[in-house]
Amino acid sequence: MEEKLAQIFKKIVKSTYVENVKEKYLDASKFSDLEIGVINFISENGQVRFKEITTTLEIPKSTLTNLINRLEKQEVLVRERNPKDKRSYLLTLTEKGISVQKDCLAMEKEIYSKMLANLSNKDKKDLLKL
Repeated sequence: MEEKLAQIFKKIVKSTYVENVKEKYLDASKFSDLEIGVINFISENGQVRFKEITTTLEIPKSTLTNLINRLEKQEVLVRERNPKDKRSYLLTLTEKGISVQKDCLAMEKEIYSKMLANLSNKDKKDLLKL
């Protein structure tokens, strides 16, 4: 089983031209996986409270604070006082943030497509069994 899996992954790695894809989506490739995860979470949920992100994505508050500060500085999101609870903030994606999120999804899709392109149907089925 492990040998078959190793063969499948070798095919995947050989077919991956990740750097070429990243060059195409230069703005999106600047963000870490964690930043992209937060951007996706906000995109899927609209206006969210800081606590929702820490709880759902299980990110420590200090890590998330730094991450939100970076994304806000890059104009990917805005932080506004919560009108219902003055002690908390609501986070919303900006137009740039929405664009970055769309580019991230497109980049991921293209990378995964390239990764799977050289696999036979049998290899793909074997991979799905896992």
